Amino acid sequence: MNKNLLLFLLIMSCISFAEEKPFNDHKKVKKVFLEYIKAVDAKDINKMSDYFYYGDSDKTVFHFGDNPPLAIYTKAELMEILSAWKESPRSNFSTTRFDKIDIVPRWDRANAIICTIDAVYSRLNEDGEVINKARTLYHLYRYKNTGVLRFLNKWKPWKIYMVLDLDLES
Repeated sequence: MNKNLLLFLLIMSCISFAEEKPFNDHKKVKKVFLEYIKAVDAKDINKMSDYFYYGDSDKTVFHFGDNPPLAIYTKAELMEILSAWKESPRSNFSTTRFDKIDIVPRWDRANAIICTIDAVYSRLNEDGEVINKARTLYHLYRYKNTGVLRFLNKWKPWKIYMVLDLDLES
């Protein structure tokens, strides 16, 4: 009888560990995203670059308006894009106010987690007046550390791997 109970518990524990876990990182993703937006509002492109993937096989893709998608593989390329943004009229705002933030998990696997942030926001001037409204999809992912690092911290931090501007009406 004890052998059957032990066997049953062993099978149940294997099944429960083998199942996909539900996405439970909404708070972490939102925190990382809002920290990124603080860097955007401050026009701190060095800090902004910390929130993107680049290097080795990692890349970030930007897709703005009708322009073709732009893949960024190095920090130098990313800094060039962020510097151009900082010098453009698009950065002439004081703060960002969010009208809507939806965080949607896209993939929750054993070694990687992907989610999308659908953000509708307003850019405000120093007087708190709306300069413009926009909608952007931010795609983020994180994956497990490998080697010795996995014992210290199981997951790498959430990073943005794609930014896509959308029409407000879509």
